[in-house]
Amino acid sequence: MNIVFTGSRQFANGIREAAEISGMTLSGFVRKALIRYCTQQYQQAVDNAAANRKIIELQRQLKKSLADRKVQDPNVYEDEKALAEKAEHFEETAELWQGVLEKLLMSEEYLKDKKAADEEEEEEE
Repeated sequence: MNIVFTGSRQFANGIREAAEISGMTLSGFVRKALIRYCTQQYQQAVDNAAANRKIIELQRQLKKSLADRKVQDPNVYEDEKALAEKAEHFEETAELWQGVLEKLLMSEEYLKDKKAADEEEEEEE
């Protein structure tokens, strides 16, 4: 159990140091890192879905080309149904990541607007 506490403490200290080096607040640094991570996960899911759809398309072209030559090898092809299911899974995952990103970015906009309003209030006083 001590290993978990030590690891957590070291991780937290590393984040604090990274935030200091970048000149950001701890919460700002964590928010930016989280947005970056979510963006990467979203893009990876979108890319994976597109890749699976492209494989289906290319396999169909290959089957047609080989059929014209009267050559077929069923062991060459991936199951289209499985590929389509994978693509759908990645598309659903991309939508989930997009939802997370929208929430994070909306809350970030809210924080910016609130900060600007607070600064305006201070200037008026």
